[in-house]
Amino acid sequence: MMNSLRGGNPGFVSDDYLNDISAETTLTAMELVSAGLWERSKDGYLITDPQMLEMAMMVSEQMKDSFPYEPEECPDHEFGPNSGARCRRCGIELDDEDVR
Repeated sequence: MMNSLRGGNPGFVSDDYLNDISAETTLTAMELVSAGLWERSKDGYLITDPQMLEMAMMVSEQMKDSFPYEPEECPDHEFGPNSGARCRRCGIELDDEDVR
């Protein structure tokens, strides 16, 4: 959910993003759909729980100040243990070739 906010698609979780996570996500996604919290859409899922999305937006707003650099100022993009495909210094989404 946080990735959807950082990526500019609030409330959309892409199939590609879920496939890139090392843990099994298929069952979890199905459970969230069954519970009415997610809805299947083209190429991913929409988060349908307004409270969950609102809470994530609040946390995202608070976290944006936690990155020490803006993407254009970041000296060396770096993966962190919990950063997913994002630079742990600036928060920009990275390709493997971006990591130094």
